[in-house]
Amino acid sequence: MGNITTPILRPISQIYRGIAFLRNKAYDLKLLRVGKLDKPVISIGNISFGGSGKTPLVRYIAEKLLAKGFKPGILTRGYHRRRKEDVVFVSPPSEGITSYDIGDEPFMLARQLSGAVFGISANRLRVGRRIIREFDIDIFILDDGFQRRKLYRDIDIVVLDTNRDSEGDRFISYGLLRESLSSLVRADIIVLRGVGSDVKSDELKNKIHRFNTSAKIIETSIEPKNVLSIDGKRVKPISYLRGKKVLAFCGIAQPNNFKSLLIELGVEIKSFIEFKDHHFYNRKDMNRIASLFLSCGAEICLSTAKDAAKIWEMDIDFPLYVVDIDYNFNCDDADLILLLITNIIGKT
Repeated sequence: MGNITTPILRPISQIYRGIAFLRNKAYDLKLLRVGKLDKPVISIGNISFGGSGKTPLVRYIAEKLLAKGFKPGILTRGYHRRRKEDVVFVSPPSEGITSYDIGDEPFMLARQLSGAVFGISANRLRVGRRIIREFDIDIFILDDGFQRRKLYRDIDIVVLDTNRDSEGDRFISYGLLRESLSSLVRADIIVLRGVGSDVKSDELKNKIHRFNTSAKIIETSIEPKNVLSIDGKRVKPISYLRGKKVLAFCGIAQPNNFKSLLIELGVEIKSFIEFKDHHFYNRKDMNRIASLFLSCGAEICLSTAKDAAKIWEMDIDFPLYVVDIDYNFNCDDADLILLLITNIIGKT
């Protein structure tokens, strides 16, 4: 199959690469207009599709800002949502707002970031201006913003997965890249996320330095934080999972990352179900999971926070828990990121 599709997909990938290059060149030459909001903007993005770790970084930075007494506004498109008009609200979301309305990742973040203002729109500039009119906020966090160059940003943070972004230079549909490594010339902070080898990390840093020698490069990892009940109200320590017989399921971009994490935590995976990324669950899915749970010998079911955002209000008749994850920065790097951001707030 690969021998048949490769000659077809490679030229399509090269066309995408050319379009991305021309678009970026047009912004560099100021041929395309860039809009600016009256509050500072921190963009968090990546150069590849799916699973780089940008959404957990949005949560991490927003939580730090909220803890410092700042009020962030989160700007995001809300991929695969079924409600197309702009949605603006203060988290937590009201009963009238669901993951179907705003997308699974924004809904997940909204459940985690009480007090933040959310703007869900394909036009982040428009919804950002609306937020400024209606709310008193200090700063915007632009989710998945690296390619959204029509909105000016004060800091560009790019997340790279050392296990994926260090290999190859293939654009969609032949690979996973949205932009080449040369686009990192625009980045102010580059977060290398993963558990790859030192060799991979060094190779990636050498590639980055070919295009950008001034960006701050920070190496970190995403680690399990605790185990939550599906409604997020009950917490168990990560050690609770060790030795447990588990049925796990997820609908995320990199399901093998979740599976590997569970193995590292010492669980015995009796069955593992993969759904497509951003999958919206229905009653048939839940019945399938419940039936398999009864037959496979598992003690509990595990899933991700992104999946929980779409099923937490459904009737579930099996023990289901969520593995909550978060970034693990060393103190100096965490302080540096927060200092750079709060300094920008202080200048406005």
